[in-house]
Amino acid sequence: MKNLTKSHILSCFNNLMKEYPCEKITVEMIIKNSEVSNSTFYRHYIDKFDVMNYSYVNFVEKMFEFNLCKNLKDVLVTFVLPSTNCHPMDSVTQVGSQPKISS
Repeated sequence: MKNLTKSHILSCFNNLMKEYPCEKITVEMIIKNSEVSNSTFYRHYIDKFDVMNYSYVNFVEKMFEFNLCKNLKDVLVTFVLPSTNCHPMDSVTQVGSQPKISS
């Protein structure tokens, strides 16, 4: 039952993410949308960022479960980086033999 409730809250959060930017979503909105009590929400999650983190972890686990990705690099290159229009090495420049982070 505990996992069902946690998954239900997560699903409701994901539905809210389709309608609102994350910064506009509140715990109260998640609670109302999922029709759980405050205590039930806080039994499963610390705050909305905890729900978001669980969502990302769940997403990545599914990618590995269905063999859509072989490693974390595949997840980043396939799903994260295209949406951010950046490459993980964009902020790194080579100086001699040591990489240097650009500011």
